[in-house]
This record gives sequence, structure tokens and C-alpha cells, in this order.
Amino acid sequence: TDTNSVEEYDPITDTWITKTQLPITVHQLGASLGNDGNIHVMGGWMPNGTILDANYAGLSIVQPSSLDVPYFNQNDLPWGPAEYDHSIKLGFTNPTMDRWGCAVTSAAMVLNFHNINQFTDGTIIDPRSLNNWLKNNKGYLTGKGSTGSYSYFNWPIIGKLTKQLFDAGKTNVKLMHKRAYPSTPNILDEDLNQFPDILGVNNSQTSSHFVVAKGKSNNTYSINDPEWNYPTLASFNNSYTQVDRYIPSQTNLSYLVAVVNPDVELLITDPQNNKTGKHFYNNQFLEFNEINHSSYSYQAPISNPNDQDALEELGTGVNEFLLPEPEDGGYEIKISSDENTIYEINISTLQIDGSDNLNKIKGIVSNNSDETLIIHYSQTQPSAINHIVTFQSLIDDIKEAQSLGLIHKSAARVAIELAKSAKSDYEKGRNKIALIKLQTLEKLLNTFHKV
Repeated sequence: TDTNSVEEYDPITDTWITKTQLPITVHQLGASLGNDGNIHVMGGWMPNGTILDANYAGLSIVQPSSLDVPYFNQNDLPWGPAEYDHSIKLGFTNPTMDRWGCAVTSAAMVLNFHNINQFTDGTIIDPRSLNNWLKNNKGYLTGKGSTGSYSYFNWPIIGKLTKQLFDAGKTNVKLMHKRAYPSTPNILDEDLNQFPDILGVNNSQTSSHFVVAKGKSNNTYSINDPEWNYPTLASFNNSYTQVDRYIPSQTNLSYLVAVVNPDVELLITDPQNNKTGKHFYNNQFLEFNEINHSSYSYQAPISNPNDQDALEELGTGVNEFLLPEPEDGGYEIKISSDENTIYEINISTLQIDGSDNLNKIKGIVSNNSDETLIIHYSQTQPSAINHIVTFQSLIDDIKEAQSLGLIHKSAARVAIELAKSAKSDYEKGRNKIALIKLQTLEKLLNTFHKV
């Protein structure tokens, strides 16, 4: 067919785009890719039967530039078979880096991009050594609820590592973590002019996976995928669930992180009485998003198909609260649920210089009994945390523990009577007697604990 039309096919979006026409109408022409990145059209026949000997340079296929991010694959030796986090202790099956190491491998790529490639002792920073450092520096936050265990990658703790290496002269930059979401895509585009970001993604192979975005590529993003080595975000439906940014910084690495098993919710109130999170109240969950620069969301567990291509997940995931550069003062965390359940919350507080403190608190909540924690946060000093316990909350906890089968019914009955008696003594000013009864109560609960 005689034609002068030129169209470009984009296999990523499955669309055709009309390009500049050829200066003549022709058929049976040839084409070849030149060293200049253009497709050259040559030869062919004109409608009157004349043979052509000219050629025309048309569609340019030079690939868009992207950041030069060093690549690691989580399956490679020697780190692929290594234990991810403390997975064996947590009871996870197939607890290896090649199954669950996408986040830590992505972080290793980002560090190496910034020329942060050695620990203070000279050890090369790769997925295995970074995994080991995280194990020993509260880089994985773990816990257990009624439905199982969780392991959470502590995103801001990378700032602590970069501060240590900065102080040791191993790098000239510190990295500050901040979270963004798809509702602000311009942030990702702007970042990729300077540095890579880590994206949370999913597709038919995984419900939660992490890759490194390193450039804009036509209608998608070029990536370093630590598992399957896919080159673009098109392999993950051209979408992402979150952006974890590591921004070069020389100043403030302070942070407040709280994670808990997903069958309970957290509501955080800052010193100005702004609230972020969820609270179960009057048989419904109330949601707030008032604290500037904070985020509260469900962080799904890392997932991966097994040898039979059945999708498996690393634990339960968490409900997650993140607040970079929190102001000094008191923060209240209210823990609630619509059912009787066990919780384990991790609260990580980082100071300006990256120094960190971790508190793990276990408890029980129900649909009519919240738990309250108070964080006395400081950007320059270790933060203190108080668990607010009243006699009534103690009695409620005992009832909930008995309903969950954690203590025997007979022990619960005796414990409740002791708690009520201690409350009466305290209200009458007999503090020492009340304390003795509470100590007896603690011994009783330890004795009759069923699990």
C-alpha cells in the first residue's frame, strides 16, 4: 500500500502515536536502526513504479536518561540464603533474604547511589551487611498480636546509619527519610532529577514489594527491581502505593515512629492537640489527619510467591504512624479496637543527631476499653514513655485476658477481687497495703498464665 504516514507504537501503553509524515508516498521500503538512535527509512517504490535511492531519518528511539543507581539483586550470593531480620525467631517459614529482602536491598542501592558504600570498619555496604546492621540497630521492628507476628522495616533508622558514617568520615552526606504518596506525583518526578526513591508496588506476583525508581521513561518510570529485575514500572501496572524518600540533609534527623499489629488502631495527639490516626468509638472508627507532615496507614507485609507460585506474606503487616521532625512535648497514643485482642506496639524516637530510643509495649484492648500511652518527646534528649494504667483499666485487662483464654477463669476472679481491694486501699490512703496487693496480683497472674 502506498503511504507517507509514520506511526510510533508504545508497547507499554499499547497505543499508536502519529509522527511527522514522510516527504513522499511510497511502498515496500526498508528500515534500519542507525548509530545516531534514529530509524532510517530507505529504498522502496513510488506509485508510478520509480525505484527510490534516498533515505530519511525518522523516529528517534534514544532512551531517556535515568540516574546511575548501582544494582543489587536480593537473590544473589552471598546474601540470598541469609536470614532476613530475625525471621526464624518470629516463626516465619522460608526466612531468607531472597524471599523477603526487597526493602533492605532497595535501601542498599540508594545508599550506594549516594556513595555511602562502607561501614565504619570498612565492610562494603551490600544487602547482607545492611541486613546485619539493621538487625543490631533496631532497624526491624517486630511484634505479635492475636493473629500473628509482624516484621517492619524501620525506614527512618537509615538516617542514623548515615550520621554514624558521616561522623566517621565515610560519607559527606546524611539522609533524612520522608514519606510521600501517589496523590502528589510531582514529588517523585522532582526527586528523580537529583536522587532515587523507593516505591511500594504490587502486581499479579506480589501484593507488597519494593523497588527503586531512578528516572522518568516516557509514560512510566525506569526502576531497579531487586527481585525480578524488571526495567520499568509498567511491570507493576504503572502504579505505586507509597514513596519512601531519602533526602540529602545536614541538619535534622529527628523522628517519631509507632507501629502496631493491624487488628488495633492508633490515634496520636500532638502537643497542640492535633490528631492523626484512627480511634474506635461508639461502634465506629473515627479517622483524623491533622498533624502536619504526619502519616498513618496500613503497611502491608512483604509478599512473594513460593515454589508453587502461591503468594505468601511475611506476617501480618502493621498499622504505621510516621512523623518527621516532631516538636518537643507530650504526645498521647490511644490504642483501640473493635474486638478483644492482644497488641504489641513499637515506638521509635530519633533525635536531631540520629540517636534513637525504642520502646516495646504489650497489652490487651477491647471494644470498650482503650489503652493510653504518653510520649515525652525531645529532639535533643532521650524520650520517656508512660503507660497510663488505672485500677479500672487493670480490671478491664484482666477480664479481657480471661475472655481471650490467656488466664484461667478462677485466676481472673481472684485477680479482679485483689485489684478492687487494692483500689479501695489506695482511695483510703493505705498506699503501702495497696502496693503489696498489686505485687501479689502480679505474682498470681504470672503463676496462672496459660501461654
